[in-house]
Amino acid sequence: MKPLTAFNLWSWIEQNRHAFEPPVGNKVIWEDSQFTAMIIRGPNARRDFHVDPSDEIFFMLRGDMVLEYMQGGQRQSQVIREGGMLLVPALTPHAPHRPADTWGLVVEVKRQLTETESLVWFCERCDARLHEVTMHVGDIEKDLKTAIERFDGSEELRTCRRCGHVQPDKPPVPQPPVSQPPSVSRPPDKELVR
Repeated sequence: MKPLTAFNLWSWIEQNRHAFEPPVGNKVIWEDSQFTAMIIRGPNARRDFHVDPSDEIFFMLRGDMVLEYMQGGQRQSQVIREGGMLLVPALTPHAPHRPADTWGLVVEVKRQLTETESLVWFCERCDARLHEVTMHVGDIEKDLKTAIERFDGSEELRTCRRCGHVQPDKPPVPQPPVSQPPSVSRPPDKELVR
């Protein structure tokens, strides 16, 4: 067993800054773990929905992001604020949208050789399924990028067979979520509790 060594995460990010380029913009922290723990920098210009065979944990280190997900055939969204965490259950189609200069940590279980995951694209107008790629991801930094670039480069794949809408060849750059006052949790007033 190697010695256990703690390190400064922001120093590690600085040493690997060159690796955080769109469209995915991620870098795996440890290669020799049962987990895939990766740092992801925005903007991530993606519109695919990831369908993972295991749970994923999202933690926002810096800035706020929006996580779109499909529920009951309809698009939903959840803002994850700086310092916030979110658990995405296995098999939930989800699409992270990180604005520029945001930083997040995502932790998921490393895939076994027999496990696959999917990238699914939905029409931005009617939510119909446009395209799906199911694969075993051996190198998350390269395999996802290849699938995304193939979709973006094909007008046929980007055209909705239900409503005819053609998605642009480049996804929009994510914008910061609308600011909301932070929710403050406080104990109930004693006079109101009976």
